[in-house]
Amino acid sequence: MAECGFRELIDKFLDILFPPRCPGCGEVISVNAKDVFCAECRNKWEKHKKENCRKCGQPLDKCWCGVPFDKNGVITNEYHLVQYDKMANTVIRNLLYNMKNYNRSIVSDTVAVEMYAELYPRLDYGNLIIAYVPRSAMNIKRYGHDQSENIAYSFAKIAEIDVADVLVNTGKANQKKLDPKQRRLNAEKSYHIINGAGKYIKDKTVILIDDVLTTGATVTRCAHLLKWKGAKRVIVFTIARTI
Repeated sequence: MAECGFRELIDKFLDILFPPRCPGCGEVISVNAKDVFCAECRNKWEKHKKENCRKCGQPLDKCWCGVPFDKNGVITNEYHLVQYDKMANTVIRNLLYNMKNYNRSIVSDTVAVEMYAELYPRLDYGNLIIAYVPRSAMNIKRYGHDQSENIAYSFAKIAEIDVADVLVNTGKANQKKLDPKQRRLNAEKSYHIINGAGKYIKDKTVILIDDVLTTGATVTRCAHLLKWKGAKRVIVFTIARTI
């Protein structure tokens, strides 16, 4: 409780010094606003959530097109809030950029609430625990936070599920600059699981949280590691999936 209160106090102080901005467009919004988005970006965001999948044509809440690198089926399902076209200047791209570069708890909390409302009801498994695809130590040092960890802990608080901090990222290469084959090889080299992870995840359904899924190389590697240590199944939750 003390840590949570201190975090909220710091956020309020920073809001006074640096007025909050909409993560979708950068417009300054009121400190007392009930939504992290401005009205225009909220409207755009909701429209994106209602799109049909551009691969299978199904509504996003009915879609599961599979994860490209998951050849052995270690991922039971993958669910995402929106589709991400990285070439388009959209509220989605700006939100993801904001989360990677700035550590604003109100943004990760908002995303976690939407994941809980939109994705969590689709699960029909019990005995759950949460894990997340970790950011590299190099990037945590550079940016001061891990966006997927932030989402995971916000989600865990809402869902009242424990978080298992069992995955480690020792990589130094920038995944987004690699081609699909290089991404797979880099993921296999970079992501590891801690000794003793089995006592937290054995026979459990793991909700694996990440911010965006592109080729699926990292979530597939992490799912392999979780299953190796005894997870019964792995369900991937992301904000966005690249199209």
